[in-house]
Amino acid sequence: MLKKVALAGASVRLERVGNDPAVWIAGGRHVVLFPHAAPRLAGNVLVWQHGALTLRVEGAHLSLRGALTLAEKIG
Repeated sequence: MLKKVALAGASVRLERVGNDPAVWIAGGRHVVLFPHAAPRLAGNVLVWQHGALTLRVEGAHLSLRGALTLAEKIG
């Protein structure tokens, strides 16, 4: 299980990577929570589901266009 918490100022936008559902979170601060790990602040991130895999591309200065370009190359 993965949980993302987007604080005020963050934008959340539904996208697609090929035929896969994706979410783009950018702008304001947001937190990522993994089981058995401390919460941490995250940069702009594209998260998508590909079959049984959940994939993410993240970077402080990452644009949606750049994230989608990388994601298409990954899978």
